[in-house]
Amino acid sequence: MDEAKFKKQLRASFLAQTALAQGYEWPVTDPFRTGTADFFLAVRGCVMACEAKHMKELPVRENSRVLDHPVSMEQYRFLRRYQESGSPSFVLIGVGKDAAAYTNRIQLNYTKKELMFLPRLQRLGKDLWDMGPLITIMADHNKTWQPYLNLPADAHANTP
Repeated sequence: MDEAKFKKQLRASFLAQTALAQGYEWPVTDPFRTGTADFFLAVRGCVMACEAKHMKELPVRENSRVLDHPVSMEQYRFLRRYQESGSPSFVLIGVGKDAAAYTNRIQLNYTKKELMFLPRLQRLGKDLWDMGPLITIMADHNKTWQPYLNLPADAHANTP
């Protein structure tokens, strides 16, 4: 599996598992996308930025870096600022065909030792991943979300 296929599977899995909640996903396909996340997932008012990386196999040594193409400095800044604004952002790391991990600890790269302790996404089928852990994070984040926070009661009186 390559990185593009891994991203497509993650997005399709999210849509399949949030269909009743009207989940929405969109990849960033604009050729000028310096620093933005690979794709965004949204459900019930919560929007999560996701940077997905994939590698064919793990390195042998525990202290070896796992990403052949690390998170760029621009992506790092974007994901950290996104978190600082109060929205969730994650790095999703696929290994081979059957393993994936996720973290909201944004770094340029990760060691094999760090990767081994990250929470996992389970493979459900040929092209399907269990996105439940990320959906749960979004739902929990959403409990504190309130639309139009700090606006006066009549702020939308002139809205069509």
